[in-house]
Amino acid sequence: MEFGRKFKTKTSTARLRRRKELIKKAIIASAISFFAVATFIFIVNLSSLRIEKTVVFGTNILKEDDVLEVINVGISGKYFFLIPKNSIFFYPKEGIKNALLNKFGRIEAVYPALDNGNVLVVSISEHSPKYLWCGDKKIEENNASGNCYFMDKTGLIFVKSPDFSSNVFFTFYGPLASTTEPIGARIFSVEEFERVVSFRDSISEIGFKSKAFAVLNDGDYEFNLSPSGKILFNTKNDFTKSLDNILLAITSLPLSDEIKTKLDSLLYIDVRFGNKVFYKFED
Repeated sequence: MEFGRKFKTKTSTARLRRRKELIKKAIIASAISFFAVATFIFIVNLSSLRIEKTVVFGTNILKEDDVLEVINVGISGKYFFLIPKNSIFFYPKEGIKNALLNKFGRIEAVYPALDNGNVLVVSISEHSPKYLWCGDKKIEENNASGNCYFMDKTGLIFVKSPDFSSNVFFTFYGPLASTTEPIGARIFSVEEFERVVSFRDSISEIGFKSKAFAVLNDGDYEFNLSPSGKILFNTKNDFTKSLDNILLAITSLPLSDEIKTKLDSLLYIDVRFGNKVFYKFED
Protein backbone atom coordinates (compact mmCIF):
# COMPACT_ATOMS: atom_id res chain seq x y z
CA MET A 1 0.00 0.00 0.00
CA GLU A 2 2.81 2.39 0.83
CA PHE A 3 4.42 1.80 -2.53
CA GLY A 4 1.19 2.44 -4.39
CA ARG A 5 0.64 5.83 -2.72
CA LYS A 6 4.17 7.00 -3.62
CA PHE A 7 3.70 5.93 -7.25
CA LYS A 8 0.40 7.84 -7.55
CA THR A 9 1.94 10.92 -5.97
CA LYS A 10 4.86 10.86 -8.40
CA THR A 11 2.50 10.39 -11.36
CA SER A 12 0.31 13.32 -10.29
CA THR A 13 3.36 15.52 -9.83
CA ALA A 14 4.65 14.64 -13.32
CA ARG A 15 1.27 15.45 -14.88
CA LEU A 16 1.12 18.75 -13.07
CA ARG A 17 4.62 19.61 -14.27
CA ARG A 18 3.75 18.78 -17.89
CA ARG A 19 0.58 20.84 -17.64
CA LYS A 20 2.53 23.82 -16.33
CA GLU A 21 5.05 23.46 -19.13
CA LEU A 22 2.27 23.33 -21.73
CA ILE A 23 0.65 26.42 -20.25
CA LYS A 24 4.00 28.17 -20.24
CA LYS A 25 4.59 27.26 -23.89
CA ALA A 26 1.10 28.40 -24.80
CA ILE A 27 1.66 31.74 -23.08
CA ILE A 28 4.99 32.17 -24.85
CA ALA A 29 3.45 31.23 -28.21
CA SER A 30 0.57 33.63 -27.64
CA ALA A 31 2.98 36.39 -26.67
CA ILE A 32 5.08 35.77 -29.79
CA SER A 33 1.96 35.72 -31.99
CA PHE A 34 0.65 38.91 -30.42
CA PHE A 35 4.02 40.57 -30.86
CA ALA A 36 4.22 39.40 -34.49
CA VAL A 37 0.71 40.67 -35.28
CA ALA A 38 1.35 43.97 -33.51
CA THR A 39 4.61 44.39 -35.41
CA PHE A 40 2.89 43.53 -38.70
CA ILE A 41 0.11 46.07 -38.07
CA PHE A 42 2.66 48.69 -37.06
CA ILE A 43 4.69 48.11 -40.23
CA VAL A 44 1.75 48.18 -42.69
CA ASN A 45 0.55 51.43 -41.09
CA LEU A 46 3.86 53.17 -41.73
CA SER A 47 3.34 56.16 -44.01
CA SER A 48 6.27 55.08 -46.17
CA LEU A 49 4.41 51.87 -47.03
CA ARG A 50 1.13 53.52 -47.96
CA ILE A 51 -0.05 55.00 -51.24
CA GLU A 52 0.82 58.68 -51.22
CA LYS A 53 -0.47 59.71 -54.63
CA THR A 54 -2.93 58.45 -57.26
CA VAL A 55 -2.52 59.20 -60.97
CA VAL A 56 -5.04 58.44 -63.73
CA PHE A 57 -4.14 57.96 -67.39
CA GLY A 58 -6.33 57.34 -70.42
CA THR A 59 -9.35 59.55 -69.79
CA ASN A 60 -10.82 61.05 -72.91
CA ILE A 61 -14.50 61.82 -72.49
CA LEU A 62 -14.54 61.01 -68.77
CA LYS A 63 -13.34 63.58 -66.27
CA GLU A 64 -10.16 62.60 -64.46
CA ASP A 65 -11.48 63.98 -61.15
CA ASP A 66 -14.56 61.73 -61.35
CA VAL A 67 -12.37 58.67 -61.82
CA LEU A 68 -10.04 59.75 -59.00
CA GLU A 69 -12.99 60.15 -56.65
CA VAL A 70 -14.02 56.50 -57.12
CA ILE A 71 -10.44 55.29 -56.67
CA ASN A 72 -9.90 57.33 -53.50
CA VAL A 73 -13.07 55.94 -51.96
CA GLY A 74 -11.80 52.46 -52.74
CA ILE A 75 -8.49 52.95 -50.95
CA SER A 76 -9.97 54.78 -47.94
CA GLY A 77 -10.50 53.13 -44.58
CA LYS A 78 -9.10 49.89 -43.20
CA TYR A 79 -9.64 46.17 -43.35
CA PHE A 80 -10.99 44.94 -39.98
CA PHE A 81 -10.18 48.41 -38.56
CA LEU A 82 -6.48 47.44 -38.58
CA ILE A 83 -4.93 47.24 -42.04
CA PRO A 84 -5.12 50.38 -44.23
CA LYS A 85 -6.63 49.90 -47.67
CA ASN A 86 -4.03 52.23 -49.12
CA SER A 87 -1.22 49.89 -48.08
CA ILE A 88 1.08 49.22 -51.00
CA PHE A 89 0.79 45.53 -50.15
CA PHE A 90 -2.97 45.26 -49.66
CA TYR A 91 -4.64 47.97 -51.77
CA PRO A 92 -7.84 46.56 -53.39
CA LYS A 93 -6.69 46.12 -56.96
CA GLU A 94 -9.72 44.10 -58.10
CA GLY A 95 -12.04 46.30 -56.07
CA ILE A 96 -10.79 49.40 -57.92
CA LYS A 97 -11.31 47.69 -61.27
CA ASN A 98 -14.85 46.58 -60.45
CA ALA A 99 -15.84 49.92 -58.92
CA LEU A 100 -14.75 51.86 -62.01
CA LEU A 101 -16.31 49.41 -64.47
CA ASN A 102 -19.60 49.47 -62.57
CA LYS A 103 -19.61 53.24 -62.18
CA PHE A 104 -18.65 54.24 -65.71
CA GLY A 105 -20.15 52.32 -68.60
CA ARG A 106 -17.76 54.14 -70.92
CA ILE A 107 -14.72 52.38 -69.42
CA GLU A 108 -13.61 49.28 -71.30
CA ALA A 109 -10.63 48.20 -69.17
CA VAL A 110 -8.78 49.24 -66.00
CA TYR A 111 -5.11 48.60 -65.18
CA PRO A 112 -4.04 49.59 -61.62
CA ALA A 113 -0.33 49.33 -60.78
CA LEU A 114 2.21 50.80 -58.37
CA ASP A 115 4.99 53.02 -59.63
CA ASN A 116 7.95 54.38 -57.71
CA GLY A 117 6.97 52.39 -54.65
CA ASN A 118 3.91 54.24 -53.41
CA VAL A 119 2.34 56.00 -56.40
CA LEU A 120 -0.83 54.28 -57.61
CA VAL A 121 -1.13 54.59 -61.37
CA VAL A 122 -4.52 53.65 -62.81
CA SER A 123 -4.62 53.40 -66.59
CA ILE A 124 -8.02 53.14 -68.22
CA SER A 125 -9.25 52.69 -71.76
CA GLU A 126 -12.61 54.03 -72.82
CA HIS A 127 -14.98 52.39 -75.26
CA SER A 128 -14.92 54.12 -78.63
CA PRO A 129 -18.35 54.83 -80.14
CA LYS A 130 -18.73 52.86 -83.34
CA TYR A 131 -22.48 52.35 -83.73
CA LEU A 132 -25.80 53.42 -82.24
CA TRP A 133 -28.57 51.34 -80.73
CA CYS A 134 -31.89 53.17 -80.88
CA GLY A 135 -34.42 50.79 -79.40
CA ASP A 136 -36.18 47.61 -80.42
CA LYS A 137 -38.68 49.06 -82.92
CA LYS A 138 -38.46 48.69 -86.67
CA ILE A 139 -36.69 51.55 -88.39
CA GLU A 140 -39.76 53.22 -89.81
CA GLU A 141 -41.64 52.90 -86.50
CA ASN A 142 -39.00 54.34 -84.21
CA ASN A 143 -38.20 57.95 -83.47
CA ALA A 144 -34.53 57.69 -82.61
CA SER A 145 -34.17 61.20 -81.23
CA GLY A 146 -33.30 61.16 -77.54
CA ASN A 147 -33.47 57.40 -77.26
CA CYS A 148 -30.12 56.17 -78.55
CA TYR A 149 -27.02 54.66 -76.97
CA PHE A 150 -23.49 54.22 -78.21
CA MET A 151 -22.21 50.75 -79.03
CA ASP A 152 -18.56 49.78 -79.33
CA LYS A 153 -17.06 47.70 -82.13
CA THR A 154 -18.20 44.45 -80.47
CA GLY A 155 -21.82 45.57 -80.11
CA LEU A 156 -21.67 46.39 -76.41
CA ILE A 157 -23.99 49.25 -75.42
CA PHE A 158 -22.00 51.43 -73.05
CA VAL A 159 -23.39 54.96 -72.70
CA LYS A 160 -26.34 57.13 -73.71
CA SER A 161 -25.61 59.17 -76.81
CA PRO A 162 -26.22 62.88 -77.32
CA ASP A 163 -29.46 63.88 -79.01
CA PHE A 164 -28.58 64.00 -82.68
CA SER A 165 -29.69 62.44 -85.92
CA SER A 166 -29.13 58.70 -85.99
CA ASN A 167 -27.66 59.10 -89.51
CA VAL A 168 -24.35 60.19 -87.97
CA PHE A 169 -23.58 56.58 -86.96
CA PHE A 170 -24.69 53.28 -88.39
CA THR A 171 -27.74 52.39 -86.32
CA PHE A 172 -28.97 49.10 -84.89
CA TYR A 173 -32.56 48.39 -83.86
CA GLY A 174 -33.54 45.27 -81.98
CA PRO A 175 -34.54 43.91 -78.57
CA LEU A 176 -31.86 43.50 -75.93
CA ALA A 177 -30.65 39.95 -75.51
CA SER A 178 -31.19 39.39 -71.79
CA THR A 179 -32.12 42.57 -69.95
CA THR A 180 -34.16 45.74 -70.14
CA GLU A 181 -31.27 47.98 -69.01
CA PRO A 182 -29.36 49.11 -72.13
CA ILE A 183 -25.97 50.00 -70.63
CA GLY A 184 -23.80 46.91 -70.53
CA ALA A 185 -26.22 44.94 -72.72
CA ARG A 186 -26.13 43.56 -76.26
CA ILE A 187 -28.68 42.70 -78.91
CA PHE A 188 -26.56 39.76 -80.12
CA SER A 189 -23.68 37.63 -79.02
CA VAL A 190 -20.30 38.97 -80.11
CA GLU A 191 -20.11 36.25 -82.76
CA GLU A 192 -23.51 37.05 -84.30
CA PHE A 193 -22.78 40.77 -84.19
CA GLU A 194 -19.51 40.26 -86.07
CA ARG A 195 -21.37 38.11 -88.59
CA VAL A 196 -23.95 40.85 -89.24
CA VAL A 197 -21.31 43.58 -89.53
CA SER A 198 -19.27 41.44 -91.91
CA PHE A 199 -22.34 40.94 -94.10
CA ARG A 200 -23.00 44.69 -94.04
CA ASP A 201 -19.42 45.38 -95.16
CA SER A 202 -19.74 42.79 -97.94
CA ILE A 203 -22.93 44.24 -99.40
CA SER A 204 -21.30 47.68 -99.25
CA GLU A 205 -18.45 46.37 -101.39
CA ILE A 206 -20.89 45.33 -104.12
CA GLY A 207 -22.57 48.72 -104.19
CA PHE A 208 -25.27 48.82 -101.50
CA LYS A 209 -24.56 51.34 -98.79
CA SER A 210 -26.56 50.57 -95.64
CA LYS A 211 -27.35 53.08 -92.92
CA ALA A 212 -29.21 50.96 -90.38
CA PHE A 213 -30.05 47.42 -89.32
CA ALA A 214 -33.21 46.06 -87.71
CA VAL A 215 -34.20 42.79 -86.10
CA LEU A 216 -37.63 41.72 -87.42
CA ASN A 217 -39.70 38.65 -86.51
CA ASP A 218 -38.85 34.95 -86.78
CA GLY A 219 -35.12 35.45 -87.28
CA ASP A 220 -35.54 37.94 -90.12
CA TYR A 221 -33.11 40.84 -90.40
CA GLU A 222 -33.20 44.00 -92.47
CA PHE A 223 -30.57 46.40 -93.77
CA ASN A 224 -31.96 49.84 -94.47
CA LEU A 225 -30.16 51.17 -97.55
CA SER A 226 -29.12 54.62 -98.66
CA PRO A 227 -30.61 56.36 -100.56
CA SER A 228 -33.58 53.98 -100.43
CA GLY A 229 -34.69 50.39 -100.16
CA LYS A 230 -33.73 47.50 -97.93
CA ILE A 231 -32.19 44.05 -98.00
CA LEU A 232 -34.09 41.32 -96.17
CA PHE A 233 -32.30 38.19 -94.98
CA ASN A 234 -32.55 35.57 -92.24
CA THR A 235 -30.16 34.56 -89.48
CA LYS A 236 -30.60 30.86 -90.32
CA ASN A 237 -29.14 31.35 -93.78
CA ASP A 238 -25.49 31.25 -94.74
CA PHE A 239 -24.66 34.94 -95.19
CA THR A 240 -21.93 34.13 -97.71
CA LYS A 241 -24.46 32.23 -99.80
CA SER A 242 -26.95 35.09 -99.47
CA LEU A 243 -24.30 37.51 -100.69
CA ASP A 244 -23.50 35.27 -103.65
CA ASN A 245 -27.20 35.18 -104.56
CA ILE A 246 -27.43 39.00 -104.42
CA LEU A 247 -24.29 39.37 -106.54
CA LEU A 248 -25.58 36.89 -109.11
CA ALA A 249 -28.93 38.68 -109.29
CA ILE A 250 -27.56 42.21 -109.70
CA THR A 251 -25.17 41.12 -112.43
CA SER A 252 -27.90 39.36 -114.40
CA LEU A 253 -30.71 40.78 -116.53
CA PRO A 254 -33.14 42.35 -115.93
CA LEU A 255 -32.05 43.42 -112.42
CA SER A 256 -28.61 44.60 -113.53
CA ASP A 257 -30.16 47.22 -115.85
CA GLU A 258 -32.72 48.31 -113.26
CA ILE A 259 -30.03 48.75 -110.62
CA LYS A 260 -28.15 51.07 -112.98
CA THR A 261 -31.13 53.19 -113.95
CA LYS A 262 -33.41 53.35 -110.93
CA LEU A 263 -31.49 52.42 -107.80
CA ASP A 264 -33.11 55.39 -106.03
CA SER A 265 -36.51 53.75 -106.38
CA LEU A 266 -35.51 50.32 -105.04
CA LEU A 267 -37.97 49.06 -102.42
CA TYR A 268 -36.31 45.81 -101.40
CA ILE A 269 -34.10 42.86 -102.24
CA ASP A 270 -35.20 39.73 -100.40
CA VAL A 271 -32.83 36.74 -99.95
CA ARG A 272 -34.65 34.98 -97.13
CA PHE A 273 -35.85 32.03 -99.20
CA GLY A 274 -32.98 29.77 -100.19
CA ASN A 275 -31.41 30.54 -103.56
CA LYS A 276 -34.31 32.71 -104.69
CA VAL A 277 -33.89 36.47 -104.88
CA PHE A 278 -36.98 38.66 -104.87
CA TYR A 279 -36.85 42.39 -105.54
CA LYS A 280 -39.14 45.30 -106.20
CA PHE A 281 -38.88 48.90 -107.39
CA GLU A 282 -41.37 51.70 -107.05
CA ASP A 283 -43.68 51.96 -110.03
